[in-house]
Amino acid sequence: MGMDKQQILDFVDKFADKMAEHKQELTEYDQHIGDGDHGINMARGMAAVEEKKPAFQDKDIGDILKTVGMTLVSTVGGASGPLYGTAFMKAGMAAKGKEELTDDDLIAVFDAMIGGIQTRGKAQQGEKTMLDAIIPAADAFKAAVAEGKDTQQALEEADKKAWEGVEYTKTIRATKGRASYLGERSIGFQDPGASSISYMIDALTEASGKPVGESEATDTVGIVIVSHSPKIAEGVLDLALEMAPNARIAATGGLSDGSIGTDLTAVRKAIDTVMSPAGVIVLIDLGSAYMSSEMAVEMSDHPELIHIVDAPLLEGALFAAVESSVGNDIDRIMEVMRKSKIEPKF
Repeated sequence: MGMDKQQILDFVDKFADKMAEHKQELTEYDQHIGDGDHGINMARGMAAVEEKKPAFQDKDIGDILKTVGMTLVSTVGGASGPLYGTAFMKAGMAAKGKEELTDDDLIAVFDAMIGGIQTRGKAQQGEKTMLDAIIPAADAFKAAVAEGKDTQQALEEADKKAWEGVEYTKTIRATKGRASYLGERSIGFQDPGASSISYMIDALTEASGKPVGESEATDTVGIVIVSHSPKIAEGVLDLALEMAPNARIAATGGLSDGSIGTDLTAVRKAIDTVMSPAGVIVLIDLGSAYMSSEMAVEMSDHPELIHIVDAPLLEGALFAAVESSVGNDIDRIMEVMRKSKIEPKF
């Protein structure tokens, strides 16, 4: 399948939107272990890219990505400018002359970005940098393509691994950049660069799901599974997607260290991932999952769209995924899910 030029332009727009939306959040992450300006700088850089869009939107994909990179180098301060700039310029070289990208082309783009970041930053995976998100994402994309999954499914796998990489950065000591000055004190904080590049992969994933001339997937109801167990959350998600591959669904389980519990930040991220004007349904397993989900709803920009539904986790998720994937509205889906509490399983 791959992605065409219009989808790449849509990706650029979405990445700019995410940097503006999460500017303060990324800056706060950077205040813990860096200069405290990552979100501000990235938002400014992508705003500059958007200003230049009329000048590059008629060019091929290679030139589009190259222009994004050159703009970021000249407008983003600190290390992020050269790192993101190099990544996009290398991506542009990999996509030179192309009007559309096959899955193999996207693999080449991922590899080119990683190579550029490694060369410019003199860093490797495991040093608490953006590489800890983009390398697992690229590996997941390659594996999914090899398994025969389509582009959007492969990018969804990549996106999931990128955010797992962000969680991993909380557990390790920084050895590169200003964060390395903190030594052991950098443990416990997520890397802002890994976070911003995961938002970049979010944007790429969302753009891949918007074929030209078709409606966006955000018109369907989003579904979030919240469990105390990472294995249960992942298992329910996998089963739901087997039943309804096109469902707009995300799952989160456990704490950042893999232990049993629920993580408010992860719940918020899952809700943001599937946010839709058609609404979002949240399914939970145990009491404290409700409290985490309730707080996430209260902190959302659109709490009126989010509903925590009292239904069995597994049956509720399967019913919701199927009903959402065929375009039913949120009232219909919640009615079906509530019936799953009392109807026999056989």
